[in-house]
Formats: sequence, structure tokens, C-alpha cells
Amino acid sequence: MNERGVSFVKVLIFLVIFSLLGYTATKWIILKAHYQAIKEKVRETARFAGSRSDKEILKQIIRKGEKVHVILYEEDISIVRRPGQEIIIQLSYPDSIDLRFYTFRFDYNIEERAPLPR
Repeated sequence: MNERGVSFVKVLIFLVIFSLLGYTATKWIILKAHYQAIKEKVRETARFAGSRSDKEILKQIIRKGEKVHVILYEEDISIVRRPGQEIIIQLSYPDSIDLRFYTFRFDYNIEERAPLPR
């Protein structure tokens, strides 16, 4: 193989690796955007939870997950009310990036606290 063939193969390998890294980074950014959207919804829901029932809160958070294509289950969400003090909403869910030959798995945990009206 001559020098031109070797450099062409190197460039081709570099392009494949660079494309794979770009694809993975794009997928990771999308996962982080989904996480931030769900976290913001949990924060907003906790702040205005005083007059809402736990069922309403669960539905709102699950609906937000559906909007960003993240499947959330009621079992993943914990709501604790301390009357006159605070509400604590905890949420845990897994997500992943599938590259066919390897899967990156992420476990997200969200906890928001907000004061309740007295």
C-alpha cells in the first residue's frame, strides 16, 4: 500500500471516530435537556403545590415526562408533605444512549423542596 492509501485510511478512521463522538455528544445533550425540563417542572410543581392534590402533582410530572419522551411511572415519584412546613418531591428515573455496540446508562435523581402555606 502506498503512502496515499495509508493517509486515506487514517482520514477515514478519524472521520468515523469524530462522527461517533459527535453523535454521542448530541444524544447526551438531548438527555440533559430532558432532565432539565423535568427538573424545572418538578421545581415549579413543588412551589405551587399548596392547593394541589398529590394525584394532580403526579399527573403533571408524568405528563411533562411524556412531552419530552421520558417514561415516568408513579412508583418513581415520591411526594412527602409536612403540613405547615414543606413539600418534598423526589423523582428517580433511568435513561440511556444506545450506540448498537454499547449502551450508556444514566440514573437521574431529582429532589425539590418548597415551603407550604401555613
